[in-house]
Amino acid sequence: MPQLFYVCCFFLTLNLQQVFATELNETEQKVDDPKLAVHQVIPSETDPAINTFTGNGFRHWTYYNASVPQKNELVVFLPGTGGKGKGSVEFNKVAANDGFHMIALAYPSDVSISHFKHLDDPDAFAKARENIISGKVQFGNLGVNEANSIDNRLLKLLQYLSIHFPTEHWEQYLMNNKSIYWEKIILTGQSQGGGHALFMAMKNKAARVIMFGSPKDFDARRKRPAQWYSNLSATPLNRFFSFVHSADEGHGCTYQQQLQNYRALQLMPMYKVIDVDHNSAPYGHSRLLTSTIHRDAPHVSVIDNVDYQGVWKYLLNEPVK
Repeated sequence: MPQLFYVCCFFLTLNLQQVFATELNETEQKVDDPKLAVHQVIPSETDPAINTFTGNGFRHWTYYNASVPQKNELVVFLPGTGGKGKGSVEFNKVAANDGFHMIALAYPSDVSISHFKHLDDPDAFAKARENIISGKVQFGNLGVNEANSIDNRLLKLLQYLSIHFPTEHWEQYLMNNKSIYWEKIILTGQSQGGGHALFMAMKNKAARVIMFGSPKDFDARRKRPAQWYSNLSATPLNRFFSFVHSADEGHGCTYQQQLQNYRALQLMPMYKVIDVDHNSAPYGHSRLLTSTIHRDAPHVSVIDNVDYQGVWKYLLNEPVK
């Protein structure tokens, strides 16, 4: 059966309410830290060519704390499926108060990447992510063009911030104001967003990548991790970090399949999976962390629950070469 038919079927049967219920609830979070300069930017304000996933709740959130020593690195957080850009306020605040510039990005996030796991095409995951991230090559009915892609949204936001908030020094994350300075950027994300962060870090040498509840791309048709995990990575493997709850049994793969994904990325057996509930930082300097304590929503708890603030600081600050 043609690939396009599969894609259309998945999109038509996608139950968005069920998908969104498993992702971070951005509407209930409040930013109440007087030390932080917090800006909300509607994507189309940075580039008039951005005409989807802008407004109606879709906006970028940026955080900056001038009162702490600066790390001179930018944390970019990509929300999961259905996220409108606010992301995890608590994580965002921890990063900004630790001296990082912080951006939670709004991007085309309405389709769950897990809905490509049954397709005939073994590269379906990679093609879907490439379309959302760069917009250069179309795939199925995703329809993301270059203007609305993650790459363009981030570039145009940094240019916008550099002009409108010059004292916050966002320009340091641009090269000649024309391209993103990837080596100063920490790519992070939850669920779908974590997979995008990994995909981007494999193509661009980043300061590090932190995945929450991800990477989840598991090829159900061939019963193996996504093919793109075996690609050469521009970012060294010791800069890859992942934090997944042991009870996270869905949203693309089971926990045991998650471990297979780590092996496909060659993170295992290089690193052991460390339980943060029974160990303390620096967690044996591992890059693979888990939690086993009961959580009502394990998939989002690793980025949503403030009990993990110490883990977040480790993920952001553990030295890498």
